[in-house]
Amino acid sequence: MIHGTIHAPNSKFLLLGEKQNAAFDTEFQWPEELETKFLLLEEFSEGKPFNVLDLGGGNGLFADRLLARLPKSSATIVDISPSLLAKNKPSNRTELVHGTIEHISDLLAGRTFDYITVNWVFHHLIGNSYRTSWKNCLDTLMRCKELLKPNGMLIVSEDMFDGYLRSNLPSHLIYAITAIRWPWFVRLANRFFNTAGVGVCFQSQRAWQHMFAQAGFDVVAFQRGLEWGGRSFRLAIHLLFLRSISNGHFFLTRRTEGQIYTADAREQRVRRQPIAGCLTEVIR
Repeated sequence: MIHGTIHAPNSKFLLLGEKQNAAFDTEFQWPEELETKFLLLEEFSEGKPFNVLDLGGGNGLFADRLLARLPKSSATIVDISPSLLAKNKPSNRTELVHGTIEHISDLLAGRTFDYITVNWVFHHLIGNSYRTSWKNCLDTLMRCKELLKPNGMLIVSEDMFDGYLRSNLPSHLIYAITAIRWPWFVRLANRFFNTAGVGVCFQSQRAWQHMFAQAGFDVVAFQRGLEWGGRSFRLAIHLLFLRSISNGHFFLTRRTEGQIYTADAREQRVRRQPIAGCLTEVIR
């Protein structure tokens, strides 16, 4: 059952249309990455029942695999697209909520979750400028903190567009290109990326970590996924000052009060372990 719809005519977010949303009717996580994520979830949950909020969960493929793997869990999926939500398989362990991430505090008022998963959503929280887009992400992270139980965990999967010299320049360049709203350019660009005319705001690994720290989260585990592209692809991305593009999965908890944290300096001991073909860092 789909419920909880909130319309947002004055939204700070620039939302994709339903035709653009249709491109996300898939699962972007490779089997090896999902296996690693589920192994970490099993380790953190210690076999106890838990509830998970999947923001931007769309067609429910990720939630279905999570529920199949962890039978003691239940899921709530929030998504803006009614057509994607309609593709979910009926289940008494899954709740569907139609609405924008911008209004999750109202949609889910009074509720808290053991885990919140956000898979490839933050780079779509676009505003009228790059700065506004960054603030949209920060505001969403703060809302997630409110919805987490005291010992809860936020799990963010994102693309990492790492520039040369550890820069985040590609993020600004890609946003500037995809945010162009000239009709003739949008028609042309739609052949190559479906966010044309709205914008997309990828970040480097370092920038994502800085954003999480700014919102008051600590990275307690990091899972590096697969790197994109072959030789011809690499030639194209060099034009955007890109060194590499890869998947990153960040396991986040609220920062301990009084603890000083920076994105580059980690005081905790890091255990690096290969799990299911992915390099994972678990911070203890």
